[in-house]
Amino acid sequence: MTAMIDIDEADVTVLNQNLFKSQELFLKIQTSLSNILDKSLRALTKIKPILKDVNQLTKEQKEINNGIGMLEDVSEICNRCSEYEGVLNQSIDLIGVPKFVLSLTKSKGVLHEFKQYKKFKGVFINFATLIDRLELSLQNNLQKLSHRENTLDSTNDIKITLNYFKENDYVQKTFLRHRGEVLVQKFISQPIKFDLNAPIYERGSNGLTELTDYLLLHYEIEKQLLLELDIYTEQRLTEIFSHVFNENLSGFIKVFEDEPQDPILLFELLDNLLRLGEVFEFNKFPVFNANWTRLISSTSTAFFNTTFIRIERKVVITKNPDLQIPELIIEWISKLRKWSEFDKCMLLLMANPKIKLGTWLESSPSLRFLSTYTSVLPEYINDNELIKEPAYLISSFYSDVIDCLFVNVEIEMKKKENILAGQLTPASSTTSLGIGGDIQKKSTQGFLIIKNLIMVETIINRSAKLYEALGKWGQERIRKLKNRYLKMFLDDWNYASYIIIRDMTQISTIQATQHLSNANKEKELIKELFKNFNDAFEEALRNYQRFNITDVNLRNLLAGEIKKLILNAYFKLYDKYGSGEWTKNRAKYIKWDKKSFEQTLNEKLG
Repeated sequence: MTAMIDIDEADVTVLNQNLFKSQELFLKIQTSLSNILDKSLRALTKIKPILKDVNQLTKEQKEINNGIGMLEDVSEICNRCSEYEGVLNQSIDLIGVPKFVLSLTKSKGVLHEFKQYKKFKGVFINFATLIDRLELSLQNNLQKLSHRENTLDSTNDIKITLNYFKENDYVQKTFLRHRGEVLVQKFISQPIKFDLNAPIYERGSNGLTELTDYLLLHYEIEKQLLLELDIYTEQRLTEIFSHVFNENLSGFIKVFEDEPQDPILLFELLDNLLRLGEVFEFNKFPVFNANWTRLISSTSTAFFNTTFIRIERKVVITKNPDLQIPELIIEWISKLRKWSEFDKCMLLLMANPKIKLGTWLESSPSLRFLSTYTSVLPEYINDNELIKEPAYLISSFYSDVIDCLFVNVEIEMKKKENILAGQLTPASSTTSLGIGGDIQKKSTQGFLIIKNLIMVETIINRSAKLYEALGKWGQERIRKLKNRYLKMFLDDWNYASYIIIRDMTQISTIQATQHLSNANKEKELIKELFKNFNDAFEEALRNYQRFNITDVNLRNLLAGEIKKLILNAYFKLYDKYGSGEWTKNRAKYIKWDKKSFEQTLNEKLG
C-alpha cells in the first residue's frame, strides 16, 4: 500500500523551510545595514567641516547684504539731510518761519534716525551741530519778533516757534522777558518828567497818564497774544510786566518818598496806580508792592498835616490881605476842587489807620485858627460810628481847610487893623459911636470875607465832585461859617438896631422906675434915640454903598439879611414914637415912616 503523506505535516515543513530562508535573508540585511551605518558615520565625519564653512559663508552673505542695505539707507538719509540743509541755510526772513520750522522739524527726525547708525558718528555730530546752530537762529528770530511793539501781525510765526520749543522752558521765559523789555523801552524813550521847582504843577504834564494808558493797552495786547499762542497763564502775564513794576515804577515811587511833592502830582500818581490796580494784582510784584504800601503810609500823613501849615504860612506872608483875598482864596479853593476830582485817591489816603478825625490838625505849635473859630458840628463828633466813615472824614478835612483859610484871613485882617488902630490918636477915633474906624473896618472885613465865601459856595456848587465830597455835613459847616461873617458884615446894621433896642429899653426902664410920662427927660432920650439911630443907619448905608456890589446874588443876599435885621426894629420904634408928640420938629428926628424907610432900603441896597 502506497504510503500516505499528511497534509498538515507538509505545510509545517514548507513553513519551516521558508522561515529558515527568511532568517538568512534578515541576517544579510542586517549585515548590509551595519555596513551602510558604518559608511554613513565615516561620511558625516568628513561632511561636518564643510557644513560649518557653508553656514559661515551664508552668515557673511547676510551681513554683506545688510551692510549694502544700511549704506543705501544712510545714503538716502544723507540725501535728505542735504536737502533740508539747503533749505535751512537760507534766511528765515526769505523762506518764512513756517517753512523753516517744518524743515527743522524734519531734520530733527532725520537726526533721530541717524542715531542707530553708530558707525557714522562724524556725520551725526556734524548734522546735530547744524541743527543746534539753526535752532539758535530760530531763537534769535523769535527775539526779534518779540521785540516788536505790535506783535499781533507776527503771532503765527511766534506761535509756530514757541510750539517748536514747547519743551524748552528757557526759550519761553526768554520770550516773556523780551516782551517785558518792550515795555521798559517805553519808559526809557519817554521817561516820566516833573519839575520839583515849578511853582504850580499842571495836571497831565509829566506823562504819567500816557504811560498808564500804554500799560493798560499792552496788558490787553499781551494777554491776547498769550491766548493766541496757547500759552496764557496769569503767571506768564505777570512775568512780562515784572520789570516795569519792580524797577521802573518802583524807582519813580521812591522819588515821591524822598522829595515833597505837589499834592496834585501825588494824586495823579496815585490815581494812575489805582487804575493799574484795577487790572494788575500788586502783590505779584513784591518790590513794587512794598514801595506802594510805604508810599501810601508816608504821603497820607504828610499831605494831611502839611496842608494846614501851608495855608497859615501863605496867609501870614500875604502883604495886603484886603486886596489879595480873592487871589488867595481862589488859589486854595481851586486846590480843593482839583483834589476832590481824585476822590478814589482821597479815600485811599484816608484809609490809612494813622488818619483819624482831626489828626490832620495836630501841629506844634498849634494851628492858630483853632483858637479863634471852627465850624465843627458838635452833634456829629460824638457819633463813634460816623467819625470812622471815610466820607465823613473827607468832608471834615475839606471843611477844616475852608475854616483854616477864612479864619486865618480874618486873623490877618484884624491884626492889620489893630496895627493901624495903634497909630491913631484918641481924638481921631469915633469907635464909641459905633460908626468910626474899628466898627466900620469890622463890617468891611465881614463884607470882604463873606463876598469871597459866597464865591467859594458858587465854585463848590459848580463842582460836582467837591460838592459831593463835602456832603450835608460840609454844607452845614459852610452855612455856619457864613453866618459868622454875615454877623461881622452886619456890624454897622447891628449897631443901628442895637441903638433902638438899647434906648427903647432904657426909656421903658425910666418910665417904670421914675413914673415919667413924656416928661422932658423922656423927650430928650427919644430925640437922642432917633438922632443916634439916624446917624448909625445913614453911616451903615454909606459904608454899604462904598462896597459897590455888582454881583446880583450877593447883593440880594446881603440886602435880605440887612432888611431882616433892621426893618422890624425900626417898625417897632416908629410904632411907639412915630407920632412925633415928643417934639415940635418932627421932620428933624423922624426922617422916614415905615413905607419910606423900606423904600429907602430897597433903593439904597439895590
